[in-house]
This record gives sequence, C-alpha cells and structure tokens, in this order.
Amino acid sequence: MIQTLLDRFTKETPVAVMVRAMLANVWSDDKIDEIFRNTAVRQRKDHLLFATVVNLLHLAVFKIKPSLHSAYISRREELDVTIAAVYDKIAGAELAVSRQLVKQTAAAMRQIHDALGTPRRVILPGCEASVLDGSHRTRRTEQRR
Repeated sequence: MIQTLLDRFTKETPVAVMVRAMLANVWSDDKIDEIFRNTAVRQRKDHLLFATVVNLLHLAVFKIKPSLHSAYISRREELDVTIAAVYDKIAGAELAVSRQLVKQTAAAMRQIHDALGTPRRVILPGCEASVLDGSHRTRRTEQRR
C-alpha cells in the first residue's frame, strides 16, 4: 500500500519527493543531535533531545500547527517532558549551537546545490544565493496543453 502511494508521488511530483528526501537527510534527527552534542557547553544533552525541540519548532514555523504550544500538545503523548522543559531548552539555546546548525546545514545544502549544477547568483556582496522563481512550473504546464 505505502509503496504504491510512494510510487505515485514519485511519478507525479518527482521534484517534491526529491526535495522532501533531501531535507529529511540534511535535517535528520541524528545530525541535529550530533551538532548539539558536539557544540553545546551549558545545556544538558540527555533527556530532551535537541532534535525533538527542532521538530516541534518546525511544526510551528511552517504553520502546520499555529504555535509551539499547539505543536507540543499534538505530540504530548510521545514526549516524556513538560511544555516548561521545551521552553527552557529553547530559552537556554546557545548561540554556538545555532551557528553550527546553520553552518552545517548550509554546507550540506551547498553540496546538493553544486551537484545539481545550479548557477550561483550574488545578491549581497559576500553572500551567495540561488533563486527558484517558479518559471519551471509554468513551462511544464504550458507543455502539457
């Protein structure tokens, strides 16, 4: 059943499937927790995993849930911590952990970017960015007509 569904998505929306797989790899729980373990100095590294907090934040940031509290409530049964522990973990987040999370995520994304051969554009001096403007969807839609 699930393979049939995956095959359908892969056939009908291959870019979405590839992007989802790429993000799942770049932002895997193991990689996020490894960054935390290797970088955090003050925060505890045991009971509430950093990846768990990041996953809750993803639910709120991407508007899957309206707030962090709502994200926590939706996962409360699988979490063995209080909402206060979640907020404490966020409040105590060390700048070095955030910096390494961005740095290592950017490095992984750059490898993917370079492998795809996408041209880099300079938008701000010293910063590189790629622009995905959606025109590929328009062309694809026009070709189907």
